[in-house]
Amino acid sequence: MKDQQSTQAAISDLREAITNIDALAQEGFSQVRAIAQLAKGFMETGIEKKWQMDAVYYALGAICGKSEEIETCITSEASQVGCEYIDEYTRTSMNKFILNQPVV
Repeated sequence: MKDQQSTQAAISDLREAITNIDALAQEGFSQVRAIAQLAKGFMETGIEKKWQMDAVYYALGAICGKSEEIETCITSEASQVGCEYIDEYTRTSMNKFILNQPVV
């Protein structure tokens, strides 16, 4: 009985995390796409004025910032349910770093 409750709680937590990740991805990537389309429009019609170049520059900065924000939020959600992805290079680098630390 207790195992079944624990399993149901874990499933509920996973369902909530997946729903949150989906919402974050949909909202964030829609914003990135909209910003990119505006910047692309400026690039296609030609940039004639400094303010247009500034607009494209800030749009690209916003894309970078929004992408980092989405990545952080999705990683946090996945981590809360024990599903954070760490690529092999990062895992190897972290292990090397940890193993080279002096024991206190």
